[in-house]
Amino acid sequence: MNFASKDRRAVIVITDGKNNSSDIGRDPLIAYALLNNVPLFTVGLGDLTDASVEDLKLMANGTGGHYYESASSDNLRTIYQQLADVLFQDSYILTYASGLGLGDTPNLTIGVTWGLLSGNNTKQFTACP
Repeated sequence: MNFASKDRRAVIVITDGKNNSSDIGRDPLIAYALLNNVPLFTVGLGDLTDASVEDLKLMANGTGGHYYESASSDNLRTIYQQLADVLFQDSYILTYASGLGLGDTPNLTIGVTWGLLSGNNTKQFTACP
């Protein structure tokens, strides 16, 4: 997973916690999000039952996201700011300088682990003067 990519993805779910007509269950949803390296950030809004809060927490924690709770829409602005802080805090810029000669093509592998999400990428490059 490339966290510094402009293609960084996340899903923010704002819900009352009630499952009115979903065709997918909690566990398959978590598996799908993990398969696609997409963390879920869940926001429980309003009067939530214990069961729905637990599901929202499991979806967030199980995918590397976070759970937020808001009794009313009054503090959504604060939650949005917290989400922005979290989503942009783990961005990385890496620079690599090699002492190899011209024509050498070293491999550089970078791995990142963030919460339950992890990934790596290997690039081959040619050093230029």
